[in-house]
Amino acid sequence: MLSGYSRTLFRLFAGLAFLLLTGCAERAPHSTTDLFMDTFVRIRIDDSIKKREKDEAARAAIARMRDLEKKFDYFSKTSEIGRINLLKKGEALTVSDDTIDLLLLCERMEELTLGAFDITFSSGTADNRAAGWKVDPGSKIIFIYSDGVKLNPGGIAKGFIVDKGVEILKARNVKNAFINAGGDIYCLGSGSGKGWRVGINDPQKPGNIIARLAVRDRGVATSGGYERPGHIIDPATARPVKSAFKSVTVIAESCAVADGLATAFYVLSPEEAVRMADSMPEAECVIIDEGGTFRASKGAGQFDLTKTLQ
Repeated sequence: MLSGYSRTLFRLFAGLAFLLLTGCAERAPHSTTDLFMDTFVRIRIDDSIKKREKDEAARAAIARMRDLEKKFDYFSKTSEIGRINLLKKGEALTVSDDTIDLLLLCERMEELTLGAFDITFSSGTADNRAAGWKVDPGSKIIFIYSDGVKLNPGGIAKGFIVDKGVEILKARNVKNAFINAGGDIYCLGSGSGKGWRVGINDPQKPGNIIARLAVRDRGVATSGGYERPGHIIDPATARPVKSAFKSVTVIAESCAVADGLATAFYVLSPEEAVRMADSMPEAECVIIDEGGTFRASKGAGQFDLTKTLQ
């Protein structure tokens, strides 16, 4: 059995750590680590396929993910998101299927979370944010209806990119793998047991594991301000969140949904976040509040949620 990551890697991977079990000799795992999206991205493949095939699958997944990073870069004027944000009232832009899919998911997440997730928080006035843009999936066109509209999908883009990397792995017949992009994770298959072992970092003692999950064919994401204070914005105020808890971990049908919900839940109260998760069949959450109290949605136990001894 492999040990958990070191304290340094726990910090780099944004509060989540994997506790991995090795397989038998013919299933020797293949790991690839790269640096992009401002974080370390690790792919591990545990299938009984040739080493060359594992390496090619991982490289293809990374190439796909890097391409999407370029399209979604909020800070680049030449990315598709950057070009949208340069549009003025009455202008429109044709974009790729990838950007259309991302923005449609953003609309879905905003509706699902009753506005707690909102990619227009940089747009200034509430009027701009409420009626400033529209997606036409048929024509692949983004329409801008107000000046000053800025779309920032940073609260979900990394999870979306991870999912697209997983799609590449599946297309290459990989059935047992994970991708971890700085704490945005997708667990494909079951690892070497009942699920990939995921550790939730203790926000009071970074580097220590406070709980463990067993996850298969699901995405996992954590939001928290204890390592990067001020990086999560409250859509209601367009200012950094003053949250009532230290971290929130979401397990969902995809990494994108987990990422978006973790972002949204962090701006709510712990009670509101758990209540919202309980109303969603596609997601569960684990919360550590400001006082260190451990809370979880009703269905989180299905992932073999176990608190560790402190």
